[in-house]
Amino acid sequence: VVGDGGVVYRRNSTLFNWTRMDPAVRAKKLDVYVDGNAWIVGTDGFVYQLSNDRWFRKGTFKARDIGISEGSDNIWALSESDGSLYFYEGNQVWSKQSDQTGNHISVSDDNRIWVVDGGRRILFSECATPRGGVIVDCETLSSEDFESGFGIWNDGGGDVDRLNNGDGNGSGSNSIRLRDNSGAASSLFSDVLDLGSFNEVKVSFTYRADGMEAGEDFFLEVSTNGGSSYTIIEEWNSGVEFQNLVRENERVTIPSANLSDNTRIRFRCDASGNLDVIVIDDIVIETCGRRLQGPNDPIELALIEYSEPNDFRATPTQDQQAELSYHYNSQDGKAVKQVAFQWVHMDGEDFENIAVISPESVESDQQFYFVHSTPEIGKNYYQVVTEYEDGTVEISDFRFVDIVAEIESGIRLFPNPAQDVLKIDMSEYMGKEIHYFISTSQGEVMKHGNFDLNHTEEVDVNLSELNNGNYFIYMRPEGSKEVVEQFVILKK
Repeated sequence: VVGDGGVVYRRNSTLFNWTRMDPAVRAKKLDVYVDGNAWIVGTDGFVYQLSNDRWFRKGTFKARDIGISEGSDNIWALSESDGSLYFYEGNQVWSKQSDQTGNHISVSDDNRIWVVDGGRRILFSECATPRGGVIVDCETLSSEDFESGFGIWNDGGGDVDRLNNGDGNGSGSNSIRLRDNSGAASSLFSDVLDLGSFNEVKVSFTYRADGMEAGEDFFLEVSTNGGSSYTIIEEWNSGVEFQNLVRENERVTIPSANLSDNTRIRFRCDASGNLDVIVIDDIVIETCGRRLQGPNDPIELALIEYSEPNDFRATPTQDQQAELSYHYNSQDGKAVKQVAFQWVHMDGEDFENIAVISPESVESDQQFYFVHSTPEIGKNYYQVVTEYEDGTVEISDFRFVDIVAEIESGIRLFPNPAQDVLKIDMSEYMGKEIHYFISTSQGEVMKHGNFDLNHTEEVDVNLSELNNGNYFIYMRPEGSKEVVEQFVILKK
């Protein structure tokens, strides 16, 4: 660590004490290999390496910050004079790698470079290879938004649809819906592609799931024999890699071992019914080759673009309302015409406006608030639609508020814990039709049904398909307030 006055201390992992390093050199920046090999930027600006408890200067180059890549043993630094990127060649020689500048640097184990510049923006290099090393060049082979049709993609069967619903899943209003688990009939596959000469292929896309239960998933698969057989390259699982109704962006690399001159790429849904869907859009295929980096190939640091530069929050209140707050902070000075808070219940289909607010000024940094006083029991989903004066529109990702009904007495569940059957005493609601649904403690609906007008005083609910855990049963008797009870499934 760097202590007071720039003095460097090293901790002994056995004795747990701190040793003061060569006090003649003081540090303002420090990075250390996992084996304890320390490098610093001294208060004089020079770069030093620790050896035998002494600091040795590495040439006449002066730096602002330094970063070490554990995976490649590479040393990177930002120059003191202008912040441009340099690489340590060895023998006290530093070589300039980029004209782009920064104030702070960090390098990952796989040699990816992250830089914070003077505007506090984050820049990133996907190919942080020093000149003379191997770099990857990629070109776009196909970019499909499905506005004019399927392009190079093909409908696998009855569980694939091209939607035109303007749901904001990706660019434009068209997208591809995959559902159920009907094998090829639940898949979207490419034409045969000649990819055998490339070192790798990158596939980017955006998607949104709806109705996908825990354990249900979808795949990206590749065939090297024109579609006779497929290999899974990547898998996305509900509740792990994605949540329902939340848009995700993915980029997958397919290695050369899975490429041929007879390649097909396929997306396949692996759900359990027609209401379990994955909506995919904006599929981009890039073909990539490797080559030696030459003297005219500077490292490019790309600006990290945030998908949601503005802060949107939805918070439940103690009186079962939803408090919505939206902090608009324009990155490019665009003026807002109006902001719309939109809502849909977990049982609904389409978002509806619950508040439309016009700003009081054209300032680029503003706060918008609204309290939704009538959310329904269960998950309530919200989004913000920002309309700008130039006519463009921006839709936020979803937030949700889970409203839990007050638990009332009057209905008895037994046995509790239950195994395969839950019995319910419904004597207080004789002659009333009752709708019910069972959800996990996280709000995921696992089962639903109805008790008709002629139900008995004691009714049975089959739990054989549910796993052990804590559950809530929500019952809505006709003409009465909703009742919620908690129970446990504990199977032997």
